Amino acid sequence: PDPSENNRMAVETHPVRIFIAYAHEDAPSRERLRIHLNVLQRRGLCHIFWDGLILPGERWDDRLKAELHRADIFLLLVSEHFLDSDYVHEVELPKALELRQQDKAEVLPVILRHCPWKYTELADFQCILYEGLPIEISDGFAYVADLVAETSLRLKTQRGAGMPTAPDPAKETSTPKQPQKNADKS
Repeated sequence: PDPSENNRMAVETHPVRIFIAYAHEDAPSRERLRIHLNVLQRRGLCHIFWDGLILPGERWDDRLKAELHRADIFLLLVSEHFLDSDYVHEVELPKALELRQQDKAEVLPVILRHCPWKYTELADFQCILYEGLPIEISDGFAYVADLVAETSLRLKTQRGAGMPTAPDPAKETSTPKQPQKNADKS
């Protein structure tokens, strides 16, 4: 067998690793989104990590930092609590931005509620809103899951072709499809 074919098949079978960064006050929104994303995880498209998966007795800081280094996609659940979190700003966000700068990961900021995110580093990114509104207000959790699925599939395709995991967004010409107004948003 062709060794490059075996390598491509092995790469394609590895799920994209998603790290959900959020403030604990936003756990209900994280859970709503996780339920939508779980469909993707069951299909083997991704592996979802959030701090609730840390086992009793595990050193939480060590595990979080290990998962940060392995992430392919950082799903940032942005709210006033997220912006106020010291751990987010001292550990999670710098690592996500560093890996994005190195083209090793994607950063997908999801705006949960109205908050001053436009005055942060996140203003440089195409943030995820649904019909121009924060996700909690517009009930756009399924829309976010669709965008995560598209991003995961793109990353898996790039890996299979031997391309870096995160392309330069300035070179991309396509934009995510906007849902129809009467589409199911749950």
